[in-house]
Amino acid sequence: MYNTNIRNIDMLNNYAKAKEFFRRKALPTWRKKKIWEDNERPLWGKYQHHYRIVEVDKGYELHLYNQIMARYHHPNANGLELRQYRESNSMTDKHFMDYVVGVAPNQTFRTTTGEMALVPVRGQLEDTELLFDKNNSLVVSGSKHKQLYRKVSLKEDRERNKEVRDFFRPFITVCMFRLPEYLAWFKYDREKAVPFGDGAGVTYSERNELRDFYNCPDSDTVRDRAVDTLINHSAQQAYDSITCRRIHARLQWKATTFSREHQIEMLTSNNELVTEKELEKALLDRMVRIVGKCVTGNELIPKFCTPKEFPYSNNHVL
Repeated sequence: MYNTNIRNIDMLNNYAKAKEFFRRKALPTWRKKKIWEDNERPLWGKYQHHYRIVEVDKGYELHLYNQIMARYHHPNANGLELRQYRESNSMTDKHFMDYVVGVAPNQTFRTTTGEMALVPVRGQLEDTELLFDKNNSLVVSGSKHKQLYRKVSLKEDRERNKEVRDFFRPFITVCMFRLPEYLAWFKYDREKAVPFGDGAGVTYSERNELRDFYNCPDSDTVRDRAVDTLINHSAQQAYDSITCRRIHARLQWKATTFSREHQIEMLTSNNELVTEKELEKALLDRMVRIVGKCVTGNELIPKFCTPKEFPYSNNHVL
């Protein structure tokens, strides 16, 4: 649905465009059942009531099914326009906000001072209210959005994470002697190379076995099973992930068209084969994630910060 109709809808990202679109669209007529109210107009076809623009006392609203995704208020005497946005919770919401409203979950706007400010669109309409002048510049002093925070590690968290690393370090040292074997078993996998790929993810059994070992180190059975998993599975996954990312960085989408011998020869000639230190660090970080990385501190993110200051992968609603 969103791959066709939503992309064909006009972008209505301010009051003037919404008003002109509403006045230009005629009210659909029906023979028997009245579906459209007098203050509603279709954003696409007359049979698609779930895409509609609605004229209200405050201005104009863009509706997606039973949700108000955006509201544009009448400009005041000074020409300032208030816009309200709703958070995108589904893929359809995100496509509607992107193609029709023109706003992303983390949207940047040019302010009246000429600087760029990032606005995280979270919560309901009343949570994100942005004021714009006649030049479509954001007036920060009259705008608001949800307060976000980032998770940070405290001293206690770093000490506990260090304990996890120290616990597994002797067993990871054994893996350093098997680097030639990991290279021999290596096979390029694009899912391990691209960002957010799931090829090098932690499996259910790997997580359970290593967690059980950390929580119950005195059991010989648990220890043997966990060490075997660490040496033969976790280390290979970490090695493959690093190698695949380096191959992808050089060959991009063409990587699968080259033979394994060519890929290894390329890394060897550029001195990019995985070293003991790199594999050790990757495995230690993997063990911390498996056992559970402690990050208990909170740090407020400044409102209307610059895009460079915003932590895209570490932000949460307060």
